[in-house]
Amino acid sequence: MSNIKMKILAFIIIIKCAFADELNLDLVSDYNVNDCLKINNEDHISYYKVDTNGFPYCEKYGNTSCANGTACEPYLTCGDDEECVVDTTSCFKYYISLGARNVSSLLWTAECTADGFWAPKQCKGGPSGRCFCYDKKGTRLFGSAFQDQSNNMTCACTRRKAELLDSSNPNPRIFVSFHCDEMGNFEELQCDSGHCWCADPGTGEPTSVIVPEKTMKFLKCFKKLKGSQYLRKCESIAYAQAKIIETLTRRGVVSPNVKLLHCQDDGSYGPTDTEKTTVYCVNQMNAKLEYHVGITDDEDFKYPNCNCAIDREFYKKLGKTFNLLCSPNGDYQAFQKVDGAENGFCVDKDGNKLIDGVEEVDCSDYSDYM
Repeated sequence: MSNIKMKILAFIIIIKCAFADELNLDLVSDYNVNDCLKINNEDHISYYKVDTNGFPYCEKYGNTSCANGTACEPYLTCGDDEECVVDTTSCFKYYISLGARNVSSLLWTAECTADGFWAPKQCKGGPSGRCFCYDKKGTRLFGSAFQDQSNNMTCACTRRKAELLDSSNPNPRIFVSFHCDEMGNFEELQCDSGHCWCADPGTGEPTSVIVPEKTMKFLKCFKKLKGSQYLRKCESIAYAQAKIIETLTRRGVVSPNVKLLHCQDDGSYGPTDTEKTTVYCVNQMNAKLEYHVGITDDEDFKYPNCNCAIDREFYKKLGKTFNLLCSPNGDYQAFQKVDGAENGFCVDKDGNKLIDGVEEVDCSDYSDYM
């Protein structure tokens, strides 16, 4: 087909006939941006477009120059040398960087939205796997569920908190008191900035009037309150620290040297706590786990995500077997190998198998996915 226009073979069409305008009929399709990204067209990648008749198709990337004001194709940006380069804020950077050949060998690839961001819920490991919450730029957030229990999982709460706290925003906040449940959805009772309301778990939209926090007992969802007050133990400490930072900043103190305690989006502790020059992985009750790392002045130093350490605790609590290996800092080891196996496999930051039957050195080829 010319210009690799791939007219859709498997989707539902309400035919646009001569009476289409009169009947106001539209094309209905389950074809989406991710279908184009996963097409194996040698070392090129295709992106999703819709033609003038409303038909979706896949267009191959071709233009590499942005000289003389030439626009780059979607999800590319103009680099310093007037060459189009991958937009590092886009979900598609993984597909474009790896090329279709490598992408086709991966056991999991990210779900992207049509505007190039990461979808809020990313499910890995097939029907028996797990789903996780992510922000728009591909950072793992609080919230997970086994895939067969994730139908109502939206990640709307954790996604919204991340947006409000994002330091790249014009007016980022340093504390947000939304409470998210274990799937990243909103808890029914919500309070923030001195006001409370009942919320729809999937969207966060208010389902009641918004009242001052002192009168939240009159809300129909007040019975959902966990404990004697809204803020939980970790949050209460973090809130006090945030108010100190806010006061010092207002008085002209630049970068106040106040440690802000890290809390999970459900108000519990974790996943890390810092003592002097050491970062520890901690559980929801703030108990130190065996994994830790010393802070260095190295510009490449990164704080651990502790996903492996936390998952090990999680599976232990469920009475399930956990066979993956953790690094000393609590992150997943990129290369995993079962005893007796000739080759191993690479996993990502969530412990999900990315590619099978490889040697340890091969995992570096997929570092963008790690």
